Amino acid sequence: MAEQAQDRTPETTEHQPIERDIFRFHDGTRQRAMDPMKIWSAMWLDDDIDIGRLLDRMSWNELEAVNDMLPRARKWLQVPEFNETDETGLTDLEFCRVMYQWFNYVIEIKKKRGQLPIPLRLLLPQAPGNPSITKPDSDLSSTPSESPSDAPTTACKHSPAPSAAA
Repeated sequence: MAEQAQDRTPETTEHQPIERDIFRFHDGTRQRAMDPMKIWSAMWLDDDIDIGRLLDRMSWNELEAVNDMLPRARKWLQVPEFNETDETGLTDLEFCRVMYQWFNYVIEIKKKRGQLPIPLRLLLPQAPGNPSITKPDSDLSSTPSESPSDAPTTACKHSPAPSAAA
């Protein structure tokens, strides 16, 4: 019994509920729950963008950066655009709240769990013929105590209500 108690983490003791690392949000139709590593991987492995640079631009609250991020983040989170006919999906403003909920979730999970992995190719020196692969400067890929910035949460700050996934 003593050996078993030593192997337990604070999250898995019989006296405390297990805290699960699941990202929850509403997609305009239903409550969703996603594995954060699936979203994280899709984000960092998206070859169409330099995520570190885009996140840095978003930290300055650039509207163009937010507009660049929205369609990509919709793809990572598998959330369709608002459909006027059946009123499914999320408007850009609604999805902006979910997107920032995701970024805040990443900040919190890094505080609790430590640094999240990023693709090794982003950490390696640039290949001479491939200038698009760079080491990200974004705080999302750095130490657990840092955050991407509090600035991005102001881009969609004037939303009428928080996302139902909080």
